Amino acid sequence: MTTILVLLLIYTGADQPVKGAWVEVAGMVHSPYIVEQVTDSHGVFVVEVDVEPSLRTVRVGKVGYQPFAGDLAFVADGVIGIRLDPATPSP
Repeated sequence: MTTILVLLLIYTGADQPVKGAWVEVAGMVHSPYIVEQVTDSHGVFVVEVDVEPSLRTVRVGKVGYQPFAGDLAFVADGVIGIRLDPATPSP
């Protein structure tokens, strides 16, 4: 196992940070999920765990934005940008 630090940067299409977005990362070693974690005022969520660098399923959401779900490559000291688009208004 390797301890890796991954910074997830959650932002909008206008390159503005998304504060308070929830982030869920599947397949962590000590727990199947990291849940109920939210981004800080800069749209940043930091994961520091003992895992092998690999693909991890990440889900991100916040009211008013379309959710994100996808497999992302976690590597040591990596930075991953995730863009949340505004939710489409209901007709």
